[in-house]
Amino acid sequence: MASLTKVGLLKMDWTEVAFAEENASHTWVDIPAHEGATVNPGRMVHPLRRRRQYLTDRPGQVLGRKTSDLTYSVDLVGDGVALTAAATPADDALQTALARCLGGTTNGQGSTAAAAGNTTTQITFATGEGARFLANTAIMCEGTAADGGNEVTWISSITDDVATLAVALTNALTEGDVIWNGYTAYCDRSATATCQAQIIGDDSDDVWIAMGLCGKITLQDLLQLQDTAAVQFAWTAADWDTDTGTIAAGTYDGASPLGTDADIEIHLQTAGTTTRNLVATSQLDIDPGVTWTQTMARGNGDHNHVDRVNITAIAPTGSMTLDIDDYLTAFEAGTRKTLMVACGRTPGSSWAIVIPRLQITKDPERADHFEQLARKLTFEADQSQSGDASTALMRSPIFITRL
Repeated sequence: MASLTKVGLLKMDWTEVAFAEENASHTWVDIPAHEGATVNPGRMVHPLRRRRQYLTDRPGQVLGRKTSDLTYSVDLVGDGVALTAAATPADDALQTALARCLGGTTNGQGSTAAAAGNTTTQITFATGEGARFLANTAIMCEGTAADGGNEVTWISSITDDVATLAVALTNALTEGDVIWNGYTAYCDRSATATCQAQIIGDDSDDVWIAMGLCGKITLQDLLQLQDTAAVQFAWTAADWDTDTGTIAAGTYDGASPLGTDADIEIHLQTAGTTTRNLVATSQLDIDPGVTWTQTMARGNGDHNHVDRVNITAIAPTGSMTLDIDDYLTAFEAGTRKTLMVACGRTPGSSWAIVIPRLQITKDPERADHFEQLARKLTFEADQSQSGDASTALMRSPIFITRL
């Protein structure tokens, strides 16, 4: 099996989670889980329930694969580090978890705008710094909003130090304006890396680990009407044990999750166009639709009959309620749309979720929108056919950037 990422630490009342980077140092980093986490260890009995033990001529059970489920919810926030030109990016615990559930992750230093070549749909980075940025990632630009605030957009393509934007800025950047980079998790079907969790109770002997974790995520409260946006993790383990060996326990600093600004921008526009098209909505749900499969194996070298793990399906879907518009025409014509949900304008505590290409999947029905009638759109993502087919980031049907 692929190398294990060291994940998690839970107290027995399932209120805290710790995470660690993918390395062998067992250095744990905390994630405060704002919904009580649950864990269910168990062990299946192999379908061949009984066998003949020839030396003793006594029948016995054959134990099968150990299983364990670990679920918890974490606020979707930035890591508090604004990725400017001087920053040194390093994935935090939440980014590691997102990367393991979607498959891939990338980050980079930020930059500043060059003196020339900047428009509302194009950015020219400082000389030689365009390589820090990738297409299909979100960025934040200094002072381009109508009120002088920062704006979030995403890059559709980049050549050398010049990037083309998928969502136009309100105003062009000027020389020296900061361009903040971010941490982006994206879908990668070739991913096989797994995680490892450590669960600790009040008693010093009440410790066990879950190994070979892979799983799925769901997104909650994206509009932040009452609660902050959150990521619900649902992990499945290939094995578990009560022997922790030399794995060190986590430490807690008591820090609260960073908050995000209340302002949310939702852009829904025709794919391939850059005109800013802000929409109002009373309901938005997005399911990344990533499915991991643990492949069963028999024979030498298997790990509790689990030979490997891999992503077997990526099918992002969602729905939203919008003001009345002619979305029926888009549905009937099969018009591809682009969706970007951006929260916050403060570097280090903002995020963006982008579906580069989506299609409305059913006749938009009327629905209540507070005191108005609206359209209920149901959609699914299309994989982009642009860019290098070997580049998972370019072909990712959804990506999440923390800015």
